[in-house]
Amino acid sequence: MNTMKYSLLFILILLFSFPLSSKDKLLEEDFHKNYSISNILYYFDILSTTAITLFNENSDLDDYYQKSVEFLNNGNLDSALVYARLDSITEIVSPPKNLESSRSLILLSKIYSKLNNYETAINNLNKALELEKLKEKSDKKNLKSILFELSSLYIITSAYKDAENTLENLLDLHREEAFYDTIGYISALNNLAILSKQTANYPMAEKTFNNLITITKSKYGNKSNEYSRVLNNYASFCNSQEKTEEAESLYNEIISIDKINNNEFSKSHAITLNNLGSLYLQTGRFPESERLLKKAILIFEKNNDTKSYQYFSLIFNYARFQDYSGQYELAEKNYLKALNGFEKTIGNRSSQIFAVLNNLSKIYIKQNKIEEAEEMVKRTITNQLELYGNKHPSYSASLMNLSDIYRLKGEYAKSDSLLELCLEIENLRESTNQPTKAVILSKKGILSLDMAKFLQAEVFFRSALNINELNFPFPLPRMASDYANLGIALFHQNKKKEAKDFFIKSINTIQTLIKNYFPYCSEYEKAVYYDTLYSTIQKVYNYAIEIIKDYPDLLSAISSTILSHKAILFNYSQSLKNRVYRSNNISLINKFKLWEKKKNDYAKKYQSISINFKDINSLDSLMQDLNTLEKEIASIIGSSEKENVFNVDYYTISQNLQKNEAYVQMIRVKKFGKRTNPYNPGVTSLSFTDSSFYIALIVYPLSNERRKENTSANLIDFVVLDNGNDIDSLAPELFRNSIKLHFAKKIDIVQINVNQEFLYSILWEKIRDKLGNHKVVYFSPDGSYNSINLNTLINSRNRKYIIEEIDIRLISTYKEFLNRSIKNNGKKTYKTKNIAILFGDPLFYSDSANINKIASRYNNRDVPETSGEYLNFLILRYGLISLPGSRSEIQNISNIFKKKNWDVISYLGEKACEDSIKNIKAPKVLHIATHGIFLKDRDNRFPEYQDNIRFNNSQLLRSYLLFNNSDMIFYDTTINNSIEDGLLSAYEATNLNLNGTELVVLSACETGLGPIRNGEGIYGMQRAFQIAGAKSVMMSLWNVSDIATQELMTNFYFLWLLKGKSKHQAFREAQLQLKDKYPNFYFWGSFVLVGE
Repeated sequence: MNTMKYSLLFILILLFSFPLSSKDKLLEEDFHKNYSISNILYYFDILSTTAITLFNENSDLDDYYQKSVEFLNNGNLDSALVYARLDSITEIVSPPKNLESSRSLILLSKIYSKLNNYETAINNLNKALELEKLKEKSDKKNLKSILFELSSLYIITSAYKDAENTLENLLDLHREEAFYDTIGYISALNNLAILSKQTANYPMAEKTFNNLITITKSKYGNKSNEYSRVLNNYASFCNSQEKTEEAESLYNEIISIDKINNNEFSKSHAITLNNLGSLYLQTGRFPESERLLKKAILIFEKNNDTKSYQYFSLIFNYARFQDYSGQYELAEKNYLKALNGFEKTIGNRSSQIFAVLNNLSKIYIKQNKIEEAEEMVKRTITNQLELYGNKHPSYSASLMNLSDIYRLKGEYAKSDSLLELCLEIENLRESTNQPTKAVILSKKGILSLDMAKFLQAEVFFRSALNINELNFPFPLPRMASDYANLGIALFHQNKKKEAKDFFIKSINTIQTLIKNYFPYCSEYEKAVYYDTLYSTIQKVYNYAIEIIKDYPDLLSAISSTILSHKAILFNYSQSLKNRVYRSNNISLINKFKLWEKKKNDYAKKYQSISINFKDINSLDSLMQDLNTLEKEIASIIGSSEKENVFNVDYYTISQNLQKNEAYVQMIRVKKFGKRTNPYNPGVTSLSFTDSSFYIALIVYPLSNERRKENTSANLIDFVVLDNGNDIDSLAPELFRNSIKLHFAKKIDIVQINVNQEFLYSILWEKIRDKLGNHKVVYFSPDGSYNSINLNTLINSRNRKYIIEEIDIRLISTYKEFLNRSIKNNGKKTYKTKNIAILFGDPLFYSDSANINKIASRYNNRDVPETSGEYLNFLILRYGLISLPGSRSEIQNISNIFKKKNWDVISYLGEKACEDSIKNIKAPKVLHIATHGIFLKDRDNRFPEYQDNIRFNNSQLLRSYLLFNNSDMIFYDTTINNSIEDGLLSAYEATNLNLNGTELVVLSACETGLGPIRNGEGIYGMQRAFQIAGAKSVMMSLWNVSDIATQELMTNFYFLWLLKGKSKHQAFREAQLQLKDKYPNFYFWGSFVLVGE
């Protein structure tokens, strides 16, 4: 038999290797009629690739069809394809009318479908269909099988007209037999229902699904896999019709059926989870949505399916989640991944492709890539018209995007006409109160605001909100925006009281959204999600501040928002470690330690890559892992303990203030108002402008007099500083100029004082006038106030520095103030032993000859702060300057501690290494005297850093402290995670064990600097050490001499430890003492103390 098999194969190969003999003209004509040159080469390839397999298999030629089926059922697609291809050769030795000839083509189509090669699968089925038609008597079973498979593939590839014709023929065959409960008829009805949904024939879809559910339930029961599959499609239909409650109930029923049938790890179960996750996304339940969407992807990956169109559908939905939650860069990457996958599997003219392009265009609009978005949307619309016609919801979605683009370009008439078309399409639905209509109405409201048609805008926003409130039990971000916009429309009609009510609704909705979502997110996810809400908050501030004093409930809502939202991300990050350890969950604590270790590894790799000019993209996967791990930790904590960060209001603050105290919180607000359209200067719109203003929220103590009246007007006040542009640009520049003037050959004291007096007038004067006799001020800065030491400003009325008039106590958030009050009220607080750990005079370089050689490249050369070499330059510059004064500083401080019987551990010289600081265990005081480095501008080698996940997670990697052998990083080309590089970044400092640490002193230059995020403060050493657990941090804003620093520190510790002053009192008095000796603020004003 083997000899026969080999001989046959040899003959067949020869047959396709040489031209046919012309002796048999009939055979030649028949052959060329049915086989082109491409067919010949195709079959020769089949024989060539299968010969080896057959030679090594002990099998006969007559069983290769069965073997192919067996391999297909076992998931071995490559082997299945080999045998199916061989089976197709029967067409060569048998006439095309052979009864079995279509069998192999149907089999091939199934295999190609599994391989996601739908075009080839469809071609094979059409060949099989032609062969069936050539038969004298068609095999109806084969014919129905072919038609069903074809209809399925036509639906997948969005060839809807072909699908409709094929299904019509298929259903006719079933009707001829009059059997309406067979699996074939049920499958055909299922495809008809899906096709009706896809083509927006909703009445037909509803009718067909109802019929289908009845038949399937009767034949298979309501716990069967068949019933589950039908329900899944019907639930998807309900969701598309925005019948979310019904859809959710159906999905949960399907999940229960899958559990009974042990299908929880099947791909069909994953699709159910994906669909339910998509529903949760639409209804604003982000944590539940993300969990299900990620689980669905994981099931597909565990089933080794990462190339099917279904898998890319899951990726698309997860990208939607990232898009909705503000993670635009990550969403864009996954949209592009899905787009590429769909193009490879189902072609470039499918409904899935259009959905991706629509969502991508929305991201480009948000990124202000208007021209790119417009081109994409117009191309999509052209293709959709050909595929769907002009009444399809997907076509409507594209029109909405194009409308947004026209509105942004100031082409309001075009924008409005497109929205009217969208409403016409939406009104074709069975119900006219669906959320998609609310979206259209909201867009018409925004357009009306731009055109100053405020009454019209009011009508649209009210209608949109009525629909959303009817449909969604959970608040959505767009509802918060609509409430704010409705308030604006009412405000411009002078309906101030009604406007006030909707501003409060907007604020309350945002509070609820944050409470529901934040506890389950990483810091990056919190930041980008908060950004999606921040513009709404800023809009409300713009209008509410004008009427706030007339409405106590608005004043209460706005002040509570200002207080609780200040450093909201910082509050969560700071509490994470405590909440983890407080849980006593060993598994969670170990996960947290692993996260800290991975953060440390990431920082070291980042530093090495930055200095040695390696590929920064290699950090992406590490950062993604860190983000995922942090999210897992937050999710565990969030599910068991939802921390309420909104438990503060002005009354609570007022109750805890002493008679002579006041609380001042700054908030920077971007101005919102009429603006000339940048694309069409002839029109204006309501939008954010290039200007800003600041609000100072002032809370007064609840004195006996105020207790009697108990009105908000007596407890709280607002100061609006309209000169935001001066504060943001002129003030920091002028302040830096005052510092630079101290380095001139002849110090111009007069000019320095003029500068400081002017700064007083724009930054403090209006606030000071409101403070009256309150001499102690708890001050929480924002924006440019973070980079200016207010104590150094001069009151032109009496020529006194602010430090001489008022005791300003810097705090990051209200929590630091309230923690101080808890102590004063005698409540129990966590105490640490009197241990001080001191670092000073590090040996920065290990080999002076080598470091001088490396540094020589910077001799007589100016390195710009924006240069990629600036970090190298700073390390080398500072690494060559020893700090002998810091040794004296540490020794003096050590003596003071010892006089109070503290345990003191000093790390000097070569012992002042990064390893040592990373191994400390919650000392009461940590004092570090070394060099500090801050990279002021982003690194231009990596311009994408400003806006992506790496930048958001790595802002703390722009501030460094230098320790022993900090030059090692220049010599190590490989990264050894077991060896420290001598550079402690703020990012690494967040991992330090400082729980209960009373004070961290950073006696180093520029340790108070860092990137500033509005509402969050400085992303630098202060933030890092406080996240690590420190209650207070002392740091510097500019370079100052060792001698002045040494005196300030010695005086401070003497007053705090030996004289028993509070930290803030001791620090202020130490500065005043230094001021007496060195009157110029440059010497005494460099350091600030922030915290409890």
